[in-house]
Amino acid sequence: MLQALPFTYCHIAEDADRAIPLLEQALALETDYAAAHAALAWCYHFRFRLRLKQEDRALAVRHARTAIAHGADDPTALGIAGFVVALDEHDQATALSVFDRALTLGNSNIFALCCGAQISNCPTRAPLSLRILSIPRPVATLCLDCGQVPPNTLPSRIEQLTPLVFTD
Repeated sequence: MLQALPFTYCHIAEDADRAIPLLEQALALETDYAAAHAALAWCYHFRFRLRLKQEDRALAVRHARTAIAHGADDPTALGIAGFVVALDEHDQATALSVFDRALTLGNSNIFALCCGAQISNCPTRAPLSLRILSIPRPVATLCLDCGQVPPNTLPSRIEQLTPLVFTD
């Protein structure tokens, strides 16, 4: 798994090609390793986004679902899996539930925060956005600074609450 990490999160199909066999080796040793399933879901997701092969999409969703099933205590695996389920399977309800679970486990997990913010950043998904805004200021600021939760796109209720959340 560690050998795959430099190639896993680069958002480049060729790096995903290098990471996938290494992650599959990790799963050969431990089939229910949620972190490896989430990393594979991420790799297949970017291969699908860049190459548009449906088999990559199907594998991304399969590994994301497996990560959710086995990653009950891993907010990073859940954050990645929720992102892939939302974008590749178009199951926003499950993704939002998974993000909520991930943030319950660790409210400063960058994958749960940024991926959750990206998926929840519309008026119909205000509850998760409110939860993201209620986290400690340095983490929320990081998430906002990353451009994942632009304040001008959030519902007016969140805009009203922002001064209360971000007071010094």
